[in-house]
Amino acid sequence: MKVIKSIIFFAAFGALFFSACKKEGENIFNMFTDVEVTLHDTNPLSITGYKQVNDGDSVYIDYTITSKSQDMYAACLLEVGTSSPTKTILNDSQRRSYSGVIKMKATKAGKTSYRIYPLDKVGVYLGDGGKTVTIDVLPNISYYNERFVRLPDSVTKEGQCYVSLSTGELFSYNQVMANPQLSGKIDFGIYRKFTPEVKNAQGQITSAANYRFYLYSLSQNPLPFTHFDISTWTKRATVFGARLTTGSTEFPKYTSGSTIEAVASKATINQLGPIEIALILPNGGTTPAPASNSMVYFKTPEGKYGVLYLSSIGSNYKTGQYLVFQMKSQK
Repeated sequence: MKVIKSIIFFAAFGALFFSACKKEGENIFNMFTDVEVTLHDTNPLSITGYKQVNDGDSVYIDYTITSKSQDMYAACLLEVGTSSPTKTILNDSQRRSYSGVIKMKATKAGKTSYRIYPLDKVGVYLGDGGKTVTIDVLPNISYYNERFVRLPDSVTKEGQCYVSLSTGELFSYNQVMANPQLSGKIDFGIYRKFTPEVKNAQGQITSAANYRFYLYSLSQNPLPFTHFDISTWTKRATVFGARLTTGSTEFPKYTSGSTIEAVASKATINQLGPIEIALILPNGGTTPAPASNSMVYFKTPEGKYGVLYLSSIGSNYKTGQYLVFQMKSQK
């Protein structure tokens, strides 16, 4: 029993000893006290802390940096979470105090924070005075991820082959026939066309057999897909641009309505269809055009710009072949 009590005593003493010796590391943001950053509220567009704005609004960061004892050679603006600041090189008269105004457009939906700080002659961080500004851009973009659009089925008519770009909804022919007002939401339909192989006089294959996938506006005349009677439907005149093959790199960049419009408004968007969006070979061989990674700009009848991205093509035994889309558009 005495042995057990001794063990408990020394364990408790050891914990107390090491606890007393423990020293907390200094917060890196509190280690630099020589620099002070002052944010000025000199304009209705100025931000001095947190500010909520609309997409496309102008924002000013009006600031003064002072350094008590160390010379400053550059003033930096860093978006928190990135590693490449915007630098302003300072002259000899600005070594201990510098004032500047950074003007920017708020185009990134959600909260984005910035720090302002100086660098010394060799590029060493001198501190930021513990100041951060945060711009909170209200979202004005609709984003619909992974919409599995089925090929039209002329037998069961249950394949959801019609798409609303404004709501992200999918519809089959039977759904719309049972509820005709749904047709007013539809921006495009899809279909597939088989092209047989072509051989020359010597029997050599000059063009492999393939399946081509198309999207089209229901207001196109004549309609490219005529297996369904849609004569009584409302037909939205959404127009599209040509197919692009840069979807995987460009699509993630569209983070707000203004970023979409800035690019899409410069593109030629005037086609009702059909727009070829993919080409695959029946035997799974190499394709002359990518089976996915297609991107198409569009403009709705209301004048809203958007971008449609075909991320993949797949199939299963229940519903057959499908195309997986992602959609972003202005609200």
